Amino acid sequence: MENIIDRLTGKSSELLSYYDVIQKLKIVNQTEQGVQDIPLEAIVGSVGRYTDFSRTFLPMQDNDATRWARVAAVPFNELPPIDVYQIGNSYFVLDGNHRVSIARQRGMKFIPAEVTEVRTRAPLPPDVSPEKLILQAEYVSFLENTNFDKLRPDADLRVSVPGQYR
Repeated sequence: MENIIDRLTGKSSELLSYYDVIQKLKIVNQTEQGVQDIPLEAIVGSVGRYTDFSRTFLPMQDNDATRWARVAAVPFNELPPIDVYQIGNSYFVLDGNHRVSIARQRGMKFIPAEVTEVRTRAPLPPDVSPEKLILQAEYVSFLENTNFDKLRPDADLRVSVPGQYR
């Protein structure tokens, strides 16, 4: 049902692959940020399980039901923080995909997470989609070729249509 609604609205129901994103956006550095409460709405992808859950973290396969039920049975405050990578204002789950799914199902807005901030030439907004990722990748390529972000750090030359950087 979620896939049908997403197709009608033009939104993607797919989680982003962390490795696909960092390949396109090029890591500059990363630092441990410790445990923080992060907004569930800002979790846009996963390191290894991006095909197992939808963008709203509903399980995509029925064979995960036992694991989901087992995690859901534990009081949430007894579960450890999830582990995430942060790129801009977007997060990618390294460990804790089921906990994210359960937290969203329970209507929670935030979840405790051990955060590793990953800096790239162009940050990701939380509403990033596979289509917008293409634009960000082109922007990173433009910045690498011109060093414009270093010459004019306050300028923002992002475009809204692919293929505009020449």
